[in-house]
This record gives sequence, C-alpha cells and structure tokens, in this order.
Amino acid sequence: MSWTFTGKFRIEAVGHRLWRLALPLIYDDDEGRRWVAPRKFVFDGWSAPRFMWWLVAPLSGERDRAAAQHDFERQCFQLLGLDLADVDGYRFREAMKAVGMWGIKRYPKSWASRLQGIVSRPRGDGTHKDERRNAFVYDEFGHERISLRRWCQKYYDPDGRGYRKERQVI
Repeated sequence: MSWTFTGKFRIEAVGHRLWRLALPLIYDDDEGRRWVAPRKFVFDGWSAPRFMWWLVAPLSGERDRAAAQHDFERQCFQLLGLDLADVDGYRFREAMKAVGMWGIKRYPKSWASRLQGIVSRPRGDGTHKDERRNAFVYDEFGHERISLRRWCQKYYDPDGRGYRKERQVI
C-alpha cells in the first residue's frame, strides 16, 4: 500500500514565505493510518536553510501537500508519537512520492530538510520558535478555535497510530 492524499488542497498566503491551509489536509500512510493537518495550520512551504533557497522553491502547486504534511509532522512529532528522523527521512520522501515527485528531486529535498533540522531543531510539541507559525487552528467542523498543541492532543494519541478513527474528517 502506498501513501495517498485525499480531498481538495487550498492554501492562503499569510506572510513572507508563510501559507495557511484553507481546508484540512488528509493523507493515509503505507500502513493504512490516517493523518490530518488542521484547517488554518501555518507552514513555510519547502523548508531548507537560507543558503539553499535557490535549490528549493517555496511553493510548487499540488506538490505542496507534501511540504504542508511535513511541516505539520515536524511541528507536532512528539504529540503524534513520531520520530523526527523518520519525519524528515522516510515519511517526507513517501509523501513527495505520493504527489508525483521524481526520486532525483525527493532525496535532495529530504536531505535539505534534515540539514534544516540540525540547524534549528523543532520542539515537536505543537509550538514553533517563529511566533507567526503559532496561529490558532480550527476543529474539523470549523467551530472551535484552539492552539495546534491542543488540537493534536484532542485528535491524536501519542502512540503513532494516526488520527483517531472515531473523529475522522470526511
């Protein structure tokens, strides 16, 4: 089984090299686990150290699903029960493969992300060092405005099993 992204993908610009999900990002991994990034989650496109920006364009259309998925997992890896090396390596490469990116492009982007992780290690607790990225997100019905940390605690168990099935977004 391979990774699949489902649903529409819409983003809104919110600042210099920052975008926000207009709709939840839904994807299933190769083990059949569902993962959901919430509506209004703020991400920075394709992450790489500043000196590598010439290599990694911040946005590239439909393939940005992989960048948003990766930023969500990096920012919340502890709450989701994931390992950071796995998020930057295998999981990121599989997401890029799912959106149709060739292997020759997947590996440099994955390596650039791992280098970025060494330069600025994420907290993994749903917060970000850049306060602009700590915006509120919304529950699946769009009614409740809560922090990303609280959203992850509400919809995920810290055991790496993915999104709670009984609260699945359709």
